[in-house]
Amino acid sequence: MKLTVSTHELFGYRATLRTAKRLTEEAVRIVDRSVSGRMPDVQVVLTSERKLAEVATAAEWETAGCTDKRVQARALRDAKKLARDTAGRAIPLADGGVLVVVNVDQHPNEATFAITLVHELVHAM
Repeated sequence: MKLTVSTHELFGYRATLRTAKRLTEEAVRIVDRSVSGRMPDVQVVLTSERKLAEVATAAEWETAGCTDKRVQARALRDAKKLARDTAGRAIPLADGGVLVVVNVDQHPNEATFAITLVHELVHAM
């Protein structure tokens, strides 16, 4: 299992990235012990509310092989409407891995961030 944690167009969040890496490793161990199955390769991307919809829909288009620009525009509009209330999303990738996109604006402290990570990693399993 390969684990990567990064940011997407999120500047000035170096401390948050370090905390996210530490919490992600702990969350993977917890979920791996508690949920049956095998943990796939996981990419965790920290981003803002505005960019969450773009990252998530781009991953979905790649997985689905969608090239129709009208369908992509409609999906992006719908995702932007839901992004304000979304703390995180787990999206299966074509290579068998999972992309976990986390909205840092929804997490005021480490506890809520850890809860979201565990929740999304359970979806990944």
